[in-house]
Amino acid sequence: MFLDWCYIPVYGAPIAQTSLSMDFTISANEQYYHKVAGVELPKPSSGYSIGDKILFTVRRTPTDAADTYASDFIFSKCAMHVPVDTLGSRQRYIK
Repeated sequence: MFLDWCYIPVYGAPIAQTSLSMDFTISANEQYYHKVAGVELPKPSSGYSIGDKILFTVRRTPTDAADTYASDFIFSKCAMHVPVDTLGSRQRYIK
């Protein structure tokens, strides 16, 4: 699996980021199994600010030699963990 992502700072232009890969194994007899995979998003050179956006696409590349799973699958959930130094913001777009 690959995660293609783009960082959009508040009032800024989109900045395409490098694709990240997630490797995991799905055996033929694991049709309804719950699988977990993840990546670490590198911090953009300008850092993150309140109100910035992260857009992403999760994709599979069946032409990749490492992709040997022959069937379709469902991507049903995504979660993000964002470390912070304090909870919330004091004003709109201000920490």
